[in-house]
Formats: sequence, structure tokens, C-alpha cells
Amino acid sequence: MKKTKFKPKKALVRRFKVTGRGKLVRDKSFGNHLRAGKRKSRIRRLNQSATVTGKFERKVKQILGIA
Repeated sequence: MKKTKFKPKKALVRRFKVTGRGKLVRDKSFGNHLRAGKRKSRIRRLNQSATVTGKFERKVKQILGIA
């Protein structure tokens, strides 16, 4: 009997990127809707990416098949 091929969750593949050193990077939320009411500095901060750490990083890597 053949072993089934691992398929990662496509939603997580789209939302997270893996850096060269193996860190997980994600985009910040609340950056696109109703931008006119937000300060320019806040919009710049929301455009930067954030790193995923801790237990959530381990969980996402497990689902993506990295760990």
C-alpha cells in the first residue's frame, strides 16, 4: 500500500513565507481597509512584515511540513 503524499494547507502557504534562515514571516493585518482614517506612520508600520515566534511558529511549521 502506498504512503499518502503530504499536502500542506494552501491557505497557510499563501499567508506565510519562510526566510533563508528558516524564520516565518507574515503580513500584518488591518493595512488595506479604511486607510484614509489611519496615520501615515501607522500605514508604514502595517506595510512591514512581522516574524512569527513561539508556539504558533512551531504549529505553523508543522502544518506546512517544515518542522
